[in-house]
Amino acid sequence: MLDVNLSYRKVTKQLLNTNLIIVDDFLLNPLSVLEYLYSNQPKTLWKHWQMPSNNGKYFIDKRHTITGQQSSGYNKHIFNILNNSSQRLLEPNTISSNFTRFIDRDFNDYNNCYWYPHIDDGYNALLYLNTNGCSGTNIYDYVHRDLYNDPEHYKPWRPKDKYKLIYNIESKFNRLVLFDGRLLHGMAVNNEKFFYTERINLATFFY
Repeated sequence: MLDVNLSYRKVTKQLLNTNLIIVDDFLLNPLSVLEYLYSNQPKTLWKHWQMPSNNGKYFIDKRHTITGQQSSGYNKHIFNILNNSSQRLLEPNTISSNFTRFIDRDFNDYNNCYWYPHIDDGYNALLYLNTNGCSGTNIYDYVHRDLYNDPEHYKPWRPKDKYKLIYNIESKFNRLVLFDGRLLHGMAVNNEKFFYTERINLATFFY
């Protein structure tokens, strides 16, 4: 299921003095991954233990956790692609999914807000799995500091006037992207697509 296509195409770009790596046609059988994700949907919501939360009420955010030898091999390929001695795999034997769908149109106000801009400890590797693409991933800077200290799923939509959109990492089916998660970033939502279907990717994290 997670066999890597060794004929993938790789491009490296500069993004705010960091490397953005784009790898197209990464997996040999990406449709088998989609089938697995839909056939084995998580029974619980992501971060269901954090309160207050609107997950399950206005949107649905679930995460698969895939472990084992195939995950280890997949992550090893990504580690070699990154080729950065300062980075280490956070969970070498584990891959997570993002499996997100919106419900309420008033709450999910993508016209006036961005979804949860945040930073991570190191590089992120995202494999986009929507067959006709999605809006990708945005990189931001602050216009005004957004002092948000509540749980992620309480008020994830943040006012656009507090952020400057610096760059959009474009998605494509079976495209792997590696970017520095210490850049302020979040999923890009520009239309109503994910009121009708899930936004799907696989995620590997570094520190």
